[in-house]
Amino acid sequence: TVLTDETLAKKRFSLKQKETEDYEQRMQRQLPPSRKAARSDFIIMNNGSLQQLKEEVSKINTIIMKKR
Repeated sequence: TVLTDETLAKKRFSLKQKETEDYEQRMQRQLPPSRKAARSDFIIMNNGSLQQLKEEVSKINTIIMKKR
């Protein structure tokens, strides 16, 4: 599961979409982040740069590949 701080998620959404109501409607149709996290084997926090996200994905990929 990839999670983002709600304030940052709204900001990123507003850069692509104009209406914040759209963001709220989308979030209401999804599981709350805490429930997503509880069901996940891995959690990636996407609060930084694209490079940081790629590094986190790479770390988890390495862990998964070692378990094979």
